[in-house]
Amino acid sequence: MGKYELLASAALLFNFSSFGTLLYNVVTTRNASTLPYMWFYTNIMAQVLMIIYAVLNGAYGIYLPTSVLLLGLLYMLFIKIYYENGTNQDNKSDKKRDIIEALLI
Repeated sequence: MGKYELLASAALLFNFSSFGTLLYNVVTTRNASTLPYMWFYTNIMAQVLMIIYAVLNGAYGIYLPTSVLLLGLLYMLFIKIYYENGTNQDNKSDKKRDIIEALLI
């Protein structure tokens, strides 16, 4: 165990607990539209860099929280992409239906 690994692990646990409420909100509402793609990309990159750091330094206490955060980020990104595309398709269908109804009336 590294000299300051316990400090990094504690910071990750605080990060994990604050991230858990955001993840819970996104999972229950199925809405990640307020989170920009840049937020996802930078957070995913930060977690990947943290895993690389843990591997290079043998900091095993960092693996679990970082891996859980990374999986949560990827799941939230999936929800964002899936529901944005589905919503866009529904809106296009509604617009097409409105145009057809307007032409028929």
